Amino acid sequence: MTTPARLQGLIEPIVTGLGFELFDLQFTGSALTVLVDNPRPSQPGAPRPGLDLAALTSVSRAVSRALDEADPITGHYSLEVSSPGLERPLRTPAHFAGAVGELISVKTMPAHDGPRRLRGELVRASAADDDEASIDVSLEDSGELHTVPYADIERARTVFVWGPDPKPSKPKPPKSRPAKREKPARDGGDDPPPEQSSRAPVTDERDVGHAAGGSATLHGTDAMINGDDKKVSAQ
Repeated sequence: MTTPARLQGLIEPIVTGLGFELFDLQFTGSALTVLVDNPRPSQPGAPRPGLDLAALTSVSRAVSRALDEADPITGHYSLEVSSPGLERPLRTPAHFAGAVGELISVKTMPAHDGPRRLRGELVRASAADDDEASIDVSLEDSGELHTVPYADIERARTVFVWGPDPKPSKPKPPKSRPAKREKPARDGGDDPPPEQSSRAPVTDERDVGHAAGGSATLHGTDAMINGDDKKVSAQ
């Protein structure tokens, strides 16, 4: 059994046991990347809820403990646990099967007999054991159906479509103000200058720190776990 297969067999039950889905796992020899997602909603077309930092941190800690106990990788390596993001990479037949009905972008191999770039709705995706081993894409601009074998796909991903921009609000007309009335001059020359205060201004001690360059930094946007022979981070 290869190392990636052993890692998937070890990590996938941990992820599903925490209520999430192992979307992808890649191991390059010095880096182990684990993409975790929420389960696909049962209602077709419903968006998946996103993962927060607390969820990613819990997965990172559980996976790290399992790797320490099983020790399936020799030497130094890094472990990164993150979510696939709004636009998900599509690498396996299971990825394509899970994206049926969504808008995708495909770049084909140079030897592919057809367009190098396709963008449209994924209407069919073969299973891993299907003899056809291909996908059908309905092009976004023409509706033409293209069949692309898995072997001819160089890179593919889902496409996130942003909603329309909000309409600009109409500027409000300026309010009219009554004309300022001038005070009549008084006899006896100019007004005396205002009385000068001899008291020094009072400064709040909380303002002194800011004026002197003090700052406050909030931590918590990243989760990092350092082990003896690896670094675990959740982005």
